[in-house]
Amino acid sequence: MEHQLVEIEEFNLISKLSLIKSLDKVHFHGFCVINESVLIESDVKLKPSYNRSQGNRLIYTISFGYMCYLDRGCIITPPIIGYELIANNVTKKRVPLCSPMKFQSYIYIGKSSLINCIEIGSYVLIYNNVTLGRGSKIGNCVVIDEQVTIPDKTIIPSYSFVFKTLKKAGEGFKIVTLPIGIKNKIKEQFKRRYLGLPITISDII
Repeated sequence: MEHQLVEIEEFNLISKLSLIKSLDKVHFHGFCVINESVLIESDVKLKPSYNRSQGNRLIYTISFGYMCYLDRGCIITPPIIGYELIANNVTKKRVPLCSPMKFQSYIYIGKSSLINCIEIGSYVLIYNNVTLGRGSKIGNCVVIDEQVTIPDKTIIPSYSFVFKTLKKAGEGFKIVTLPIGIKNKIKEQFKRRYLGLPITISDII
């Protein structure tokens, strides 16, 4: 396991060398791993329509499902969806308003990836140095190869393999449909990383 991991409730492991700016605004369902140098910017202001509580249900700024693994150097930032103008007799200030982020279960996010999406589905492998643009959405059973940039508000459908192409070819990435049975392969690779073993894309695609 990675350096200086500390167990908190529900068997979640968080590195002493990571930074979660407002832990009370983040929910970990269980068996999540947050490695060193990970930054989770949960100290943002949500748009008023997203109250901290709805009925008896607490709304978290960022929620992680079961078995989410964030590798070293990831940055998780809720997407800005608007601004609030705060004014007094002297100054006016625009304060960013954000949307909550939701991560489902069995998600691996590779080293130094920048995550600014709204939602990531279950059984998703995101390799190193990937950028998920503001307000993007990732479906279930998705594999995103290293160094891919997903533009703002892009929706990646379920059962997709996303890989980088030359920029002059268009969007800078291409999507290939994965077979229905890919779910078990993704799950096995996730378990390998959870045990400290490397993920190998050749065993999935």
